[in-house]
Amino acid sequence: EYPAGNNQAFRNLTGWVHRFIVGYDLECPDVPGPVRLSSEIAYYDGLAGRAHDWAYTTFGVSTKVEIDENTAFVPGLYHQISMDDSVSKRKDITYAILSMKYRFR
Repeated sequence: EYPAGNNQAFRNLTGWVHRFIVGYDLECPDVPGPVRLSSEIAYYDGLAGRAHDWAYTTFGVSTKVEIDENTAFVPGLYHQISMDDSVSKRKDITYAILSMKYRFR
């Protein structure tokens, strides 16, 4: 069955993305939370008509700053290396993510 039901207009949207992710928490005495080092590599397996090929790899560093018992600020810096033009025409991208996390109890 295609993702859009029996509508054949969307039959090219099938496929898989295989993502392999590794993370490691590094304790640093000068940073309030652990520094998380991460790496990811993705393989597009025919997703949305794309080729079957390695798509990108991303390296990152982030940390978590506890504001109170339920709230945390999580900044991160990442660098993505594109291995396929279907991911990004500009090839390599460096980006930051600034997020707030709230835990509901």
